[in-house]
Amino acid sequence: MIEWNNEVNSMRVLVIEDSFEVQETMRHFLSKSGFAVDCADNGEDGIELATVTEYDVILLDLNLPDIDGFEVCEQLRDAGIDTPIIMVTARSEVADRTYGLNVGADDYLVKPFSMEELVARIRAILRRVRNRAEANIVLGDMEILPDLVQVVVAGVDFPLTPKEYEILYYLALESPKVCSLEAIIEHVWDDSGNPFSNAARVHVMNLRNKLNAASASVQLKTVKGKGYALCIV
Repeated sequence: MIEWNNEVNSMRVLVIEDSFEVQETMRHFLSKSGFAVDCADNGEDGIELATVTEYDVILLDLNLPDIDGFEVCEQLRDAGIDTPIIMVTARSEVADRTYGLNVGADDYLVKPFSMEELVARIRAILRRVRNRAEANIVLGDMEILPDLVQVVVAGVDFPLTPKEYEILYYLALESPKVCSLEAIIEHVWDDSGNPFSNAARVHVMNLRNKLNAASASVQLKTVKGKGYALCIV
């Protein structure tokens, strides 16, 4: 079932959650916090909404009645939808968190959680991906366009998840300096609470693999015991 909110001037959040009670709790608190909230109680409806409506962030449960949240996330990313996704789930295993980040989620919040923390994480993501006016950064055949939150490699659009983009942007600003994992976490995760270090490593690994697959002249190198750096090869 799909539930629409007709507000037009608010930040818009899509909640994909099969529990009506959890849906209503999120809707109530997020609405009080200034967000317009649409809801879907299954994966197919969630994908439909995310495809036809522009959202600022998607809150995605994993245990959905038709297809699980991992599959929803994969389908959205495969369709070119780069809206930030926060997985909200009772699954707390590191393997689930890692898999969720690997298929394109930007954050992973384990139930039960406080609504205040959820709102803080949403706002932190929105701060990082919107309203940028910095100068473009050029490294080798790669150009980062902060005002568009876009990366181009050899003249071709280079799609990244919001978290991968933030890591790349930070490393590009610091290049060729080596940045520690702790520094990356501090700058990329803002004040929403540091992730477990393995989550940050997964995002770095995914970014490196994408740069390698694109045969970019800029590569993400690991400096043992120190951190990571962008280097022109």
